[in-house]
Amino acid sequence: MNQLNRWINTLRIFVFVLSGVLMTEPGFSQGIEIHAEVACTSPLSEKEKLTIKRVTLTDEKLIDQIKEIINEKQNDSVFLKRGYIRVDYVHHGYKNEAVLRSYSIKPEYQHADDVTNERLFPIYYTYVNDRLVSIYDTGIQNSICYQIATKSKMRYQKLLKPYLSKAIWVELPDSDGSGTKRAKFRPNSLIQIHEGRTLFIFDDGTSRVERNIF
Repeated sequence: MNQLNRWINTLRIFVFVLSGVLMTEPGFSQGIEIHAEVACTSPLSEKEKLTIKRVTLTDEKLIDQIKEIINEKQNDSVFLKRGYIRVDYVHHGYKNEAVLRSYSIKPEYQHADDVTNERLFPIYYTYVNDRLVSIYDTGIQNSICYQIATKSKMRYQKLLKPYLSKAIWVELPDSDGSGTKRAKFRPNSLIQIHEGRTLFIFDDGTSRVERNIF
């Protein structure tokens, strides 16, 4: 992504995103060379920003855990009406064992109505059992000036809409109290603060799953 090379005082890093896990076509390389500044001081044009990509999962261990969570929620009346799956590539280790990769996987109900909040938007998405799966990479989000194109955010919002509670428009006071502004509000929205699990895949190919406690 050489469009980022105009950033000032850049740090050249290689980020290997979900290596061996995602594939959009045969031979797709997950090595991404990024010119990234330590502190984000230079705004990007819309053409230079990242876009949210649809991918195909190829890691069967990850797919199995996503399917298991979806199956466990089949009797959950809330999840049947709304909710999707969030996967975070979390770069966590496991005790003293060498971890190849690790993921936090959980049901999610969070909207992405605020296009100014970059953290609401994933870098990838896919579908498993007809359920949206949003994929985030904490390494990318924390290592570079994470900015996603507005049009890409709006496309993602449309994909997310069927899995959220219905939004209404309300009038709220301005920050200075001099007037009002229209804002989108979801009266039946939920925030998932616990549940889910973390999948650890070790260098020797074995794996371990632990329930998240928060």
